[in-house]
Amino acid sequence: MQVKEMEREFGLMVITPKEVSTAYNELAKSFSGKTKPTKIPSIGEVEAYHRGRRDGERIDYLKQTIDDDITDFS
Repeated sequence: MQVKEMEREFGLMVITPKEVSTAYNELAKSFSGKTKPTKIPSIGEVEAYHRGRRDGERIDYLKQTIDDDITDFS
């Protein structure tokens, strides 16, 4: 009984088509096996990012934030 239950629950198998395996193996030949170095941003870059994001979130795009002296945008 338990075996039949497991066959119903786990009976699905995923089979990779031969074409996919062949194509992947060809593609894998170009892998160098070396990872690319990760560039860690400087403290200044991180701070500038957060400051810019914070400033951008505070912008109010309503007319009250636009300078009334500007009349021509060309």
